[in-house]
Amino acid sequence: MDQLSALTEVATLNILVVLLRPLLQEEFSVALATHKAAGTLSQKRALLLYKVLGEVANLAAQLHTRHRLLLETGRTGQLPPDHLAAMAAIAPQCETPLRHLAATLRAIHPVWGLKPQTVVDRLSQWGNGAAGAPRFLEELRWEMARQAGRAVPWRQAFSTRLDQLLAELDANHRQIQDGLAAVRQWLRTAFVFSEEFFPH
Repeated sequence: MDQLSALTEVATLNILVVLLRPLLQEEFSVALATHKAAGTLSQKRALLLYKVLGEVANLAAQLHTRHRLLLETGRTGQLPPDHLAAMAAIAPQCETPLRHLAATLRAIHPVWGLKPQTVVDRLSQWGNGAAGAPRFLEELRWEMARQAGRAVPWRQAFSTRLDQLLAELDANHRQIQDGLAAVRQWLRTAFVFSEEFFPH
């Protein structure tokens, strides 16, 4: 994978979709039901999984908001420093909930071994000046200028590509949120949790 492709995976949050893909499939709830019947998914573990999934969903929503803002402002060719600073501040918050999710899944079934470190590292780099979002936009501008040639103004090609990336980002966001919400709904239906965990 070349550098632009690798950065595009981060820009659209596809790296998060790939990490969470086993949880986003309908079959995952079926697997949870199997473990519940076998006694390996206890009430305590189910509650922990429910809470951690909520943290990951909240984190993904924050990342989506920041990535969208970065791509939108990238049309000008310059990213405001405060946007990069906000992105850099969110990235370190990714590590704890993703590690908690990985540990919770392993406790239910050792085969469910998420490996979040690469995702955490790449998200951290995204808000880090030369290696992240600015580098991505620079590489993308050069690539669009090269492809456009004389047929299409490169700025138009660049803007069109950003629209495509924003659409991919939004689609990935919906897939993550819908998938995690479905698992949390199953857990809430399959187990009886105290009302304190469900604020009105």
